Amino acid sequence: MNRQEAEQLKVFRTDLEMNEGQIFHLRFGPLDLYIEKNRNEIRLRWMTTNDWMDNSFHYQFPFESLIPQNLLQERRYASTASSPVLQVVPYLGEKPFVVKPDTSVIILPGEKAKIFLSTPMNIRLIDATTQQIIDEIPVLNRVKTWFGESPTDGELCFFTRIRAALTEENLPFRPHRAVTHLFIENSSKESLPIEKLKIPVNILDLYQDDRGLFITSSLSLKSDAKGKLKDLKTFPPEVEKGSLHHFHSPRTLMRKMTLKTITQFMR
Repeated sequence: MNRQEAEQLKVFRTDLEMNEGQIFHLRFGPLDLYIEKNRNEIRLRWMTTNDWMDNSFHYQFPFESLIPQNLLQERRYASTASSPVLQVVPYLGEKPFVVKPDTSVIILPGEKAKIFLSTPMNIRLIDATTQQIIDEIPVLNRVKTWFGESPTDGELCFFTRIRAALTEENLPFRPHRAVTHLFIENSSKESLPIEKLKIPVNILDLYQDDRGLFITSSLSLKSDAKGKLKDLKTFPPEVEKGSLHHFHSPRTLMRKMTLKTITQFMR
């Protein structure tokens, strides 16, 4: 899938009404997911290739072929509804992502930069009638890492590879990853290298623009005259034209952050 085909991703806005015996199939990047409605149960089967560069997207309902036998995970949920209405929607990760750009970006003194980043999402299955969460499946297996000044002062996060781009065109399009705009203002007299970032996706909203691309709340940071970062803010993303479809609010309410916590955001 490429950016021109991204409008297909708007299918996530449509509820899924399943009758007994029907199967729904989703290929979302590296994730291969099957949802089957049987008598008195909903069965989920899936696997992930863990290929973070996978651009696949395929959505088939009802699925009428044979389910592959090599699926690695399976869960069954008791469900007496004969025709449940489900929501299959993307969701941002439950922990922040520590991201290390493949090539560092240096912000010169007095300069401002808008950096385009992306992080992998999950797929959440919801009962549309009760809004009960049935399950949530990451598109790939996340590697955990510690982000902090010491083993006791920091936070457990996920790690992901990224390309920190200064224009949207230079950020590779991955349908299963959400784009975050990070605005940084360097008010110091020294250059500011961007070597490692912590993207707090758990405090961000998830949107979809009119093109079908997934985008999070934007983030902004400023450095003081000594080069210390402060004033972390989140705000709705800007779009040149059209509107935004809101998928979900932050998992975690953003609390007032100490200066020490903010400076750990980038180092």
